[in-house]
Amino acid sequence: MNLNKMKKKNILIVVGIILGISAATFISVKVNQKIREVRVERAEKMEKERKEEKIKKEEKAEKERRRIALWCVQNLEGPKIKEIKVGPVTKLGIAGTGGTSIDVEINNMKKNSISFIVDSEDLVPKAGTFDPHSEYDFTKKTDKSKNLKGIKVEEWKEN
Repeated sequence: MNLNKMKKKNILIVVGIILGISAATFISVKVNQKIREVRVERAEKMEKERKEEKIKKEEKAEKERRRIALWCVQNLEGPKIKEIKVGPVTKLGIAGTGGTSIDVEINNMKKNSISFIVDSEDLVPKAGTFDPHSEYDFTKKTDKSKNLKGIKVEEWKEN
């Protein structure tokens, strides 16, 4: 009888160990699944935030291009402007301490390329360097009645 009780006790111990290991394994698997889910969610969230940031930067750049193009239309005199390519805002020196510039090309002609020195805050040109053969020059007075209607404004990318 004593031997029978020992067998039962040993069987209960073995069953307890098996159940304990099974429970620990189950919990470990569930925790690992949750960790993977959280990592995937974070990665997706970060990717979404990166895309949103990229879209915001592109929209800001487009707005800046249109602002510079409008300034050109209102403040330059020469042949009718049909197309303006606006380069990226370039900050010179350490953290822009050397100034800020923007290059434009009018009517897809290299001779109508202008490098503007601009205020880094509002991007209003303060001065400009024109090609010696440029067809454009600064007007004496801003013509606020002019707008960008019918003028193609695009990003100027160097080849």
